[in-house]
Amino acid sequence: MIGVLVSGEGTNLQALIDAGLPIAAVASNRADAGALARAAEAGIPSRIFDVDSYSDRAARDRELADWLLLRGVDFVVLAGYMHLLTPFFLARFRNRIVNFLP
Repeated sequence: MIGVLVSGEGTNLQALIDAGLPIAAVASNRADAGALARAAEAGIPSRIFDVDSYSDRAARDRELADWLLLRGVDFVVLAGYMHLLTPFFLARFRNRIVNFLP
C-alpha cells in the first residue's frame, strides 16, 4: 500500500489516483493543501501534520511514520511534498520512498 505526502494542489496525487494505485493514506504539512480535497473525494484517509503543532520535526515525523504504518503503508510517495523529512522517517521507510515534483 502507498502513502502519499503532499503540500500543494495535488495534481501528482490525482495522477496516482487516476492510475488506480493502492493509496492507503494521504498526509500533508499544510492544512490548506488542495490535495486534501482530492483525497477526500477519492475516499482516501488523510491527515495534517503541521510541524508547528509538534515540539520539533523529529516528533512530527515519528507520529507521521506511525500513522502511515498503522494504515498498512509500506511505500511512500512524496508528491510535491515541500518539507524536509528527518533521518528517523527516512530510516522507517528505507529504500521505499520516491520523491517527485510537478
